[in-house]
Amino acid sequence: MLKLRVTNLLVAALFMLTGGAFAQGAVGNARQSNTVTKDLDNCRQAIIYVEADGDIYKEGVRIGTDAVDYKADCNGNVVWLEDNGDIYNNDRRIGSYAAQFDIAMLSGDIVWMEKGGDIYKNDRRIGSWAKQFEIAYTGDIVWLEDGGDIHKNDQRIGSWAKQFKISKYTGDIAWLEDNGDIYKNDRRIGSWAKQFDIALRTGDIAWMESSGNIYKNDRRIGSWAVEFVLYPDGRLKWKESNGDWHIA
Repeated sequence: MLKLRVTNLLVAALFMLTGGAFAQGAVGNARQSNTVTKDLDNCRQAIIYVEADGDIYKEGVRIGTDAVDYKADCNGNVVWLEDNGDIYNNDRRIGSYAAQFDIAMLSGDIVWMEKGGDIYKNDRRIGSWAKQFEIAYTGDIVWLEDGGDIHKNDQRIGSWAKQFKISKYTGDIAWLEDNGDIYKNDRRIGSWAKQFDIALRTGDIAWMESSGNIYKNDRRIGSWAVEFVLYPDGRLKWKESNGDWHIA
């Protein structure tokens, strides 16, 4: 009785805060949204809450039970996990035995991994033996196998990978081999890299050789670098060993 009263009070409060839009749109918002937001500045996440007994609600509509974790995108969608490992996209089950998951903030694509290492994009298996993954806002997925093979979505783009980063807005991947060779997606852009980063919005890569040479993508822009900062828009600020700062 107390649980029902608390839930009703929460729904009433949301009704007042949204001027009735919450109650009117609740049923329609329970399923997959067809709206696509192109920038996080316009992000509109659905109102999600989980009760103490595990019932999960989206915009006031119960979409499942026994929920233990969830993540929402910017278009009103939610991916959530049951305590038995079943994974859902809104109110639709897309798989079982899930151990990890994430959702692309802009495209709404879901990446998830089974306990055995099988990896999925939405409800389609894209590979096996995965040990690490990341998803861009675009829905592009980078993932690493136990043996060091690196993949973008369902395509292998290289081997012997030890580190990777993904540009959230473009889906481009920067990654490093054990021997220091550095790649943008499946193309080698240099060697002897000891440090790298990728721009959030543009996919530009900044990286430094062990000798101090510094590069933007495959073009050397300076020497004697000791540190750098790569901004989301691709601008690069770097510092020489003598203390001078430069912008590229």
